[in-house]
Amino acid sequence: MYKNADPRLTYFVLNRVDLAKKQEQVLTRLYQPLIGPVAMSLYLTLVDDYQHVPIKSQGKRLYQLQEILDIKLEDIFKSLHKLEATGLVKTFHGEMLRVGDYLAFQLIDIPEASEFFKTLLLSSLLLEKVGTTRFQSLNKEFNPTLPGFIKDGRDVSADFFDVFRLSAEKAINPDEQVLNAANLADQKAADLVKDKMSPIDWNFVKELFSKYGISANEVDSHAGQMAQLMHFYGLSEQDFVNQVATTIIAGQDQLNIKQMQYRLNELATQNHSQKQIAQAFKRGNVQNNSPVSLNQSERELLEMAQSLSPLKFLETLKSQKGGFVTYNERNVIRRLQLNYNLPDAWVNILIKTCLDYDSVLSDNITGRIANSWLQHQVTTPEAALKFTREWQKRKANNFSKKRVEKGTNWKKKIAQDKIDKKGGTSSADDQDLSEIMKNLQKFDPKD
Repeated sequence: MYKNADPRLTYFVLNRVDLAKKQEQVLTRLYQPLIGPVAMSLYLTLVDDYQHVPIKSQGKRLYQLQEILDIKLEDIFKSLHKLEATGLVKTFHGEMLRVGDYLAFQLIDIPEASEFFKTLLLSSLLLEKVGTTRFQSLNKEFNPTLPGFIKDGRDVSADFFDVFRLSAEKAINPDEQVLNAANLADQKAADLVKDKMSPIDWNFVKELFSKYGISANEVDSHAGQMAQLMHFYGLSEQDFVNQVATTIIAGQDQLNIKQMQYRLNELATQNHSQKQIAQAFKRGNVQNNSPVSLNQSERELLEMAQSLSPLKFLETLKSQKGGFVTYNERNVIRRLQLNYNLPDAWVNILIKTCLDYDSVLSDNITGRIANSWLQHQVTTPEAALKFTREWQKRKANNFSKKRVEKGTNWKKKIAQDKIDKKGGTSSADDQDLSEIMKNLQKFDPKD
């Protein structure tokens, strides 16, 4: 993946691509949901850019692409990477005398719709983007089935030799030119696949799977699909087998590709969330350097939160209230700890806050409050206690004002909103957690 912040960087388009109507339909209906309209515009612009075999004096500059597309340079590279990842563009980087750094774009022909749907990574991503109903509609549109009555018909189409005359010698032993052309086409196709995918040590993969009772033949039968998954998620042979091992049913010599896709997608989502949370905690820890003043009850709660594991902390709170921990509540705790690597003490204050507003702990309430805290840089248990206390005060003040207020003087309210805006206060910030808590009294049906 290559990026450059210099809009004066030279680029060339290496080849021509002529789009037939069917290819335009595939690009618009199947690829656009994956790459987005900006990347599609970039692809069409590059198609239009090619005039002839480029020479170095005729290179264009990236700022010219910016002017045409009216987007930032960063967005050009984001779109370019989408085109590269879906196999529509191949990018080369090099350096030339009197040109300096350059990029060269090789445009790839839009494949047939059947090839798109046979590429599991592309069709799986399309399903995620457009949903089941739309996916099935596109599949039927691009892969139509013959009507039922055809099965009773007889294929009477003419054969090649029924129409054309070719000597037996030429049919069996084609000219060297014909063979060379066929070999060149095969080699180009093989090179594209080879360049797109690094080699996989299948003997090593078979050895790893054999520990789970999976035979070499079963691995061979799914090798193409697994290769796509490994390259799509950037996994080594060892990491791939380790991550999909949970999809294997003990005692069955069978690999479930669909379950592998679900598992790898789940792990990739978790990793992305973990990175975002880690960045949020890093930013919040900078904000929370100053000491937090806590009252006696808050200090006691903090001490308890720092000394117990989240599950034990939850059990203690539920016991104090005369309740018990449900199966779903244990799963909520497990996901908070394992999936997101949140600190125990922080999780414990989150648990206490959630149970102050509902009798059970659910993914809904924990997710909403945790997101609100991180958006406000609340990344320590002390900061969480302070944030909750201040929010409760605002809520109490708002409630008392609502009970006294008989009507609203909208002129005063608009004037006050303008003052608040100038002073830098955000009503959205004050109401954020209030909005989050509105529907938290509902009992979680999963429990």
